[in-house]
Amino acid sequence: FVPDPVAIPWALSFRPSERGPGAMASVDVAVVGNGMFGALVDRCGRFVWCCMDTFDGDPVFNCLLNNNSDKTGFYDVLLEDFERAEQHYVGTSAVLVTTLHSSHGDSVEIRDFAPRFMHFDRIFRPFQLMRTVRRLQGDPRISVRIRPTFQYNSTDGYQTRGSAHVRFCGPSHTWRATTNTSIRHILEELPFLVKPSEPVYIIFGSDESFANSLHDITAEFEGKTVNYWRQWCCSLCLPVEFQEVLVRAAMTIGIMQSEECGGLVSSLTVGLPLGPFGGCTRDTRVCRLLDEALSLPVLRDVGLFDVCRKYLVFAKEICFQQEKPQHTYNTWGSTQERKREWAPYLAGYRGRGEVHTGGPLLGQTLGDPENAAGSAGGGGVSSSSRSHPHRAGGLGDGGQGGGQENNGNIESQTDEWHSRTVVYGLLVVTLAHAFFDIRLSQELCTPKLYEKLETYGMHACDGFEQMSQKYRAFSVSREAAGGSSGSTAGAPKRPPCGASFFDDDHSFLLWEDVQAPGWETSQQAGGIRREGTEGSAETERPSVHSLSSILCWAAADRLRRIAAHFLRDSSRAEYWQRRAVKMHEEICRYAWSGQRGAFTTYWGGDIVGPSLLRLAEIGFISSEDARFRGTVRAFEQDASLFAVCLTSSDGSPMPAGDPERLAQLGEKAVLGASSACFMTNTLLWYCEALRSTGSVAESRRLLEALVACSTHRGILTEAVDLRSAELWGNAPSLTALLSLLRVAPRLSRSWREV
Repeated sequence: FVPDPVAIPWALSFRPSERGPGAMASVDVAVVGNGMFGALVDRCGRFVWCCMDTFDGDPVFNCLLNNNSDKTGFYDVLLEDFERAEQHYVGTSAVLVTTLHSSHGDSVEIRDFAPRFMHFDRIFRPFQLMRTVRRLQGDPRISVRIRPTFQYNSTDGYQTRGSAHVRFCGPSHTWRATTNTSIRHILEELPFLVKPSEPVYIIFGSDESFANSLHDITAEFEGKTVNYWRQWCCSLCLPVEFQEVLVRAAMTIGIMQSEECGGLVSSLTVGLPLGPFGGCTRDTRVCRLLDEALSLPVLRDVGLFDVCRKYLVFAKEICFQQEKPQHTYNTWGSTQERKREWAPYLAGYRGRGEVHTGGPLLGQTLGDPENAAGSAGGGGVSSSSRSHPHRAGGLGDGGQGGGQENNGNIESQTDEWHSRTVVYGLLVVTLAHAFFDIRLSQELCTPKLYEKLETYGMHACDGFEQMSQKYRAFSVSREAAGGSSGSTAGAPKRPPCGASFFDDDHSFLLWEDVQAPGWETSQQAGGIRREGTEGSAETERPSVHSLSSILCWAAADRLRRIAAHFLRDSSRAEYWQRRAVKMHEEICRYAWSGQRGAFTTYWGGDIVGPSLLRLAEIGFISSEDARFRGTVRAFEQDASLFAVCLTSSDGSPMPAGDPERLAQLGEKAVLGASSACFMTNTLLWYCEALRSTGSVAESRRLLEALVACSTHRGILTEAVDLRSAELWGNAPSLTALLSLLRVAPRLSRSWREV
């Protein structure tokens, strides 16, 4: 089941009503930041989330994940007799303006921004939030509430004051609020009139004093910040249509690029559920090497060359680190992980379940007892019920090394192959761009880098051959035993790690040992049950994830192009050409299902997942190829298996992802679901697939419906409910923003048509 594209705009036309302070929390938020930190502001001007010291640090404002508490963890301005609010950004800048109106005709304007501008020969980006409150009309009385917390809301710390500032002191950090209004008004949150000739200035951030006038500093910093972002936007290559959407999405990506390492932060929040009955999501405040690596052409096309260049530097740094490459790094580009911890003093988004921070980075052993959490108060949290072995050596390194257990366990070997080969292929695909750009080749491209990429390509291709050999051997044994080589009998009881990376398996996003109230533990993704692991390795078919194998092909294909263009070495180009052709043939043989008329998520399988919507973008087949069209049509039939949350008409959770149980409920029940949440990134990839296969009108209608879900069009979260148009999941979602930059310009009219 997938909603008919014609009906989706109707389903998404719902707009939530205006909400005042204290109302139900929402991830329909605005983003303020400067590349060093990020903050989320709700539609009434309340800071509901902010990690000041770093993207993945302790959130000084956190009420978004504390049931929208009106007690602690926020920073807002209350207008007496508040009635409604309006919010917008100042033109093509990151300065946010919120206007509050009272029922008596009084109104104030709140301007928020994080300074970012050129100072001397570098970018000035302090740990500061600057807020200005101006009277617009009437006699508005406001009260300012600044209630930071520390250690994930476990303590409020203590306060000290000066003549024009308040210091908020915690166990490891001290923050300062400097203002031109009475400090007593701030400390006791007393209401006061906003004077027409004297706006209220508040600078919250590092514990540093200001020697100059707050009026002069704020005006200067705001002017320079607006000019910086306006000049930044001048480099964008905008199409005729969707300009506002693309500017906001591109600017949000710029804010989320870590200035510490050049990586792109996946989101600013942690633990937000993907739907009404969604479980606790993992800490996504990390830099990944997944869909981001496939989006460099998109960044170039839109004009984000500097973002692209910094990301390539980040990718090259990964190649030269002593540790083996992995899919996920922290926000300063290191493999050093933060211990997984339960935040017991955060009630969760709308009070739904627990919040866990940190945890093993993807590519490390998730089942390691050392990675199990201890709570902030010392209480332990059970480790994940599903272990992902990511050991050194094994098939991911061309079969070199690996322990006895790894060699003897087909499940561990499969996980190792998928986890390593995906990152090897993505690194080659990513850094290949530098070899074709004269502006980058002198800075990034060296013979040593090419040797690194060739090593990764060898590992990927050798691992491909070993898994292909195992798959062929299994098929032969099945045929000898009288079974069908294409039968689903003997299929693995759970998907391998690689299935998690591109929305084929949502367990990658969740802590599986933490379930939301009312959710069933038999939830399944991709049509493969996860709760059962019975069955021996001798009877299970080696699980080869199609997109993982295609990334092996992509590594060989890009190395062929580099050898021919950059090295001018025809022998190396021919070598990689032979390996790429051989892999292409095998993938087309084993990943293709004649019965479905489509490529399937796993070799020999019968389910078509979201990852296969990327085939044309990677260049494996053309979007005009009938096989790609068939794959898109088959995905539409299987789409209900990849819903992250389905809710029946009586409000109870449905078995999202379980084909057998969904079939028992019947198509009518599935179509009548009161809540149908899908990954926003999946829907945008589907938009692009529709466009590239000729269904332009349907693609446009779906895109317009998706961007209409957010107040600030161009800021999207991880998931969206196709029934209520409500946003869910961590915010903002980097992969959704990149997909938005991919499809929107391609759907726009050309400038030649103006």
